[in-house]
Amino acid sequence: MSTATVTVRPFPALGPGVRRVEVDCRHAVTGVTYANAPGGVQLTDADATRVALARHYHEERCTCTAKLWRKFWETEPGELPLVRGRP
Repeated sequence: MSTATVTVRPFPALGPGVRRVEVDCRHAVTGVTYANAPGGVQLTDADATRVALARHYHEERCTCTAKLWRKFWETEPGELPLVRGRP
């Protein structure tokens, strides 16, 4: 089984504060580009990585991201938690 990597970097070509997250495996590279607006919802690199992993899984259906999925989502690959925290 191949493993995927995740890369997070600034993306100044689109403006200050813009960041790009890429999930890369032998099947494809899936990217998410984001910027936080002042006073808006503030995403973290981990949030954007989860979005990139979900998009990659939806588009590729490969198992290369299994280790990253467990690290960032804390679930089995393809499972998305609906609620976290106390009941």
